[in-house]
Amino acid sequence: GRTTTRSQLQEDVNAVYATGFFQDVQVIPADTPLGVRITFAVQPNPILNEVTIETVPADAESRVLPPEVVTETFSDSYGEILNLRELQDGIRELNQWYSDNGYELAQVVGSPRVSPDGTVTLVVAEGVIEDINVRFFDEEDEPIEGNTRDFIVTREIELEPGDVFKRDTAQRDLQRVFGLGIFEDARFSFSPGSDPSKVIVNVDLVEDNTGSIAVGGGISSSSGLFGSVSYQQQNLGGNRQTLGAEFQVGERELLFDVSFTDPWIAGDPYRTSYTINAFRRRSISFVFNGDDNDIEVPPADDDDDGDSPRVVRTGGGINFSRPLAEDPFSRPTWTLSTGFQYQRVQITDSDGDTAPFAREEDGGEQLAFNDSGEDDLFIFRFGATRDRRNSPLQPTQGSLLRLGIDQTVPIGSGSILFNRLRGSYSYYIPANLI
Repeated sequence: GRTTTRSQLQEDVNAVYATGFFQDVQVIPADTPLGVRITFAVQPNPILNEVTIETVPADAESRVLPPEVVTETFSDSYGEILNLRELQDGIRELNQWYSDNGYELAQVVGSPRVSPDGTVTLVVAEGVIEDINVRFFDEEDEPIEGNTRDFIVTREIELEPGDVFKRDTAQRDLQRVFGLGIFEDARFSFSPGSDPSKVIVNVDLVEDNTGSIAVGGGISSSSGLFGSVSYQQQNLGGNRQTLGAEFQVGERELLFDVSFTDPWIAGDPYRTSYTINAFRRRSISFVFNGDDNDIEVPPADDDDDGDSPRVVRTGGGINFSRPLAEDPFSRPTWTLSTGFQYQRVQITDSDGDTAPFAREEDGGEQLAFNDSGEDDLFIFRFGATRDRRNSPLQPTQGSLLRLGIDQTVPIGSGSILFNRLRGSYSYYIPANLI
């Protein structure tokens, strides 16, 4: 009994489509003596038998969406006429599953493909990584040429080209990159890949100042007046290698120490690191000086008073360390270390001359194993550390166990043989006082 208009008919067609049950809706008008007869010719969707997932690109190695998730989402509708509205609700559930499980870039793309036999095919772009780029920026967010070599960053990243981008893995990767200690800021950004279904992951970095020089001075009971200068570079040559040097001179002490550390030997799959150092230290030992029974070296002249002996240690060594973990990205339960150190230990007077020490049987103090006042120490070192703390920088709970063995080889001056065991255990208890 109403007037027929094209706009009203189109709204009716849209309303029929909106029910979700029909794949085709047509309006057939026919004139009659009493007016226009409207016939809606509809073609229902087929019976839903299965929902399948097709991932793009086609060369994706694996799909992260488990088949049981797809079955659980759509199985209640199997055997019934396909309802496109319910299908869209299921698609939103799949997109939510991706988001909840950290696959931020994954989603169903395009329109579902419905076959006559009732099979629905959904196309999913899961966010496959095409490439990983390292980019450097200044503090004003302008692109610059960085000093750090790209592989220093990428070897800390577990995500690889061909993987599906996952939020949790990316967060751990950023923590490792930032934990290198040479960047002021580190973040991920994304660029479209040459294949629209892939993504390029950019590691955007702002480098920090990695070199430092410190100058200081003071006075102490053991050293008297002293001054010191030290230098450290934590990103030598852009390889995140550390070079450190320290020089200290005082009235009674002299110290020089230089060291070089490579935290991850290039090409090694196990994060093996090594440290080389060389040193020379001269000090007055509290073994000889510090109580009422001070030991003195014989005076050079009969008219002079005795002098406090100086212990001079000159040497160097190398130490290797390796974490025991399933892969370089897992936190190790144990870290093992081994190395070698050589020391030439001399007992001298204040002028730096090796004193002619008397032997104990002659009524004197024997200050060295060798009569010359010079001893050699060849030390092999072995260590193990078990770190179960919640944070290596600011721990509040967990435990730390350290074990160490020093074994000398009795060769050289003094022919000294000894074994030294060391161990420590710390347990952290949270204290929520403030």
